[in-house]
Amino acid sequence: MANLRIFNQNNTVIIAGKPFPAGTLSAANNGTQNITITRTDNSKAVVKSVPYNKIVDKDGSAWGGNVTATVTALNNYINTSDPDGIITTDSNITSLSGVTASDFQSKGGYSVFVGGTDGSLQTSDSLLLSGSDLKLGGALISNTSTNISLTPGSGGKVRIHNTYNLPTSDGSNGQVIGTNGSGTLSFVDNTAGATGPTGATGPTGPAGATGADGSATINNNAANLVITGSDTAGTLEAEAKLTFDSSKLSVLGSVGSTNGVEVYGGALNSANAYISPVGSVTLLQFGNSATGLVFDMRGNKIAFDNDATNTYILADADNPENLEIHADGNIELQADDDVQVFGDINIGGSATIDKVIADTSVSSAGDVGHGAEITFLGTSSTGTTVAKIYYYDGSTWQLYSSSTEAAQKALLGYSLGTTMASGFLLRGFVYADSSTLTAGAQVFGHTNASATPTAPSSGFQRVMGHAVANNIFYFNPSQEYIDLA
Repeated sequence: MANLRIFNQNNTVIIAGKPFPAGTLSAANNGTQNITITRTDNSKAVVKSVPYNKIVDKDGSAWGGNVTATVTALNNYINTSDPDGIITTDSNITSLSGVTASDFQSKGGYSVFVGGTDGSLQTSDSLLLSGSDLKLGGALISNTSTNISLTPGSGGKVRIHNTYNLPTSDGSNGQVIGTNGSGTLSFVDNTAGATGPTGATGPTGPAGATGADGSATINNNAANLVITGSDTAGTLEAEAKLTFDSSKLSVLGSVGSTNGVEVYGGALNSANAYISPVGSVTLLQFGNSATGLVFDMRGNKIAFDNDATNTYILADADNPENLEIHADGNIELQADDDVQVFGDINIGGSATIDKVIADTSVSSAGDVGHGAEITFLGTSSTGTTVAKIYYYDGSTWQLYSSSTEAAQKALLGYSLGTTMASGFLLRGFVYADSSTLTAGAQVFGHTNASATPTAPSSGFQRVMGHAVANNIFYFNPSQEYIDLA
């Protein structure tokens, strides 16, 4: 309980907003530490059971140092004239007869609600609830034509069932309120769409058509035939050559005629046909009858021009194209990079290589240039040293040495990887394991199987090829060798 402040003004004592003329009140000790204030005319309690140390004047000073002194001081105060008034912030008031809301003022400056005889709450200001719920025993109804507004504080939301947060702003025209499944409601587009208006009744058909409901006569009607329009109002045509059985659309042409399927790009007849029959016996077939596979270009194209000179296989925007079939029978393949063949090539006639380039684009040990001859003879996972000379002994590959005659008599190869399965170069441009070669000079085999520009002074001497750079040479082992002994 907060302090009970008493205010005496104009010979009238005001307790909790209720005026009592001087001399009509008395204060007495009720035998405990509490004090009761009563009316002297009828002994009816006005304020009862108030602890003596909670009764103070308007400045907050207590009435005496004990219960008896407080009662004496209080009686003297409430029965004498004083220019001050009283303010009460918390008290135990047993009677409100004749008291209105304007008689009360809380310590925070807010009006106090007082129950009226008609069951209403009377106040001229707002009701402030701090940490308490407002519980209604009945409906919340406005007794005027004004709206009931629920306005949360800054940053707050209006919640329903303490679960759903209402939107804080209006949506757009046609939107509805939806939920995110976590208690937040918001305005969202109505994706279900509105029901359209009822269509108008069709015009009355001409002679031969059914009447005013707009229905039409269908000529040649039968199951699965697709319906098309006609030049006659109120009449439709069932197409015998255009059928749909709920899963397959068929367009049938007559044998020996030019009828068939035409598929145009863009607006009808505004662009060349993508698929169109030509002549009376044109055959257009996708897949085959054995497997039913579909010819799928996946965004690419194959085209054959219609002149009498060349035929082109289009792959990109190059000119000339990568693959051309000429009217003179020549086939030209102009690849942007390597032409790789993973299998045998059988040439029934002669083959001519117009250019052999000394390829100097190889850049690391074991790299070979265009036109290299590579063998996988004796292929196995046995380890090898890349960019070394090996000889084949009839069953496997051995490291070459200029000191042994067996290596001079055998087939030589240049290793291209770390295992025999990487293959061996028999002839071609290759990147050496040495950068001491002399361009234009001979390359010999060393005792450690390396390529060297220095001819051996003992053992055996065999030319391995000719250098085109200090680290690139054309590997082409000589079939003869010199015994330096």
